[in-house]
Amino acid sequence: MELLRDLIGYPTYDIDLGIIDTDDMKYINRETRGVNASTDILSFQMHPALEPGVLSDPDYDIPECYTLGEMFLCWEYVVDVTKKDMEVEYEEERGASGIMASMTRPEERVIPLLIHGILHLVGYDHVEDGDWEVMVDKEEELWKKFCERMELV
Repeated sequence: MELLRDLIGYPTYDIDLGIIDTDDMKYINRETRGVNASTDILSFQMHPALEPGVLSDPDYDIPECYTLGEMFLCWEYVVDVTKKDMEVEYEEERGASGIMASMTRPEERVIPLLIHGILHLVGYDHVEDGDWEVMVDKEEELWKKFCERMELV
């Protein structure tokens, strides 16, 4: 997580991460977004973004208390979707970036999902097609940098 925070330019900001089950994810998704279904990751940003990737300054000057927000990852959902994804050919309309298209094990998808979630914490979104393209490009850029720093390439 430390490396991901560094790559997005907020190395001193904390991120709360909860690993939750399908029922809890469905509840949070329903209560916060009105969607009565589970999902892989949800993010709740602490500071409003001035633009994607640029947050407003915190209301207080206590750097050790800065936080980007919180994320919830549903492991069960990731496992189920990975299995289903391996049964069909990759399609961009599926909602995931191409990074995960060749990932056949759920654990391989954790970092790309964290990247996706963190981008939401710093103001990226994918409601509109143009925003989705910007977000996917940023995900792929961060994934490449992550792999380089971890010497995975």
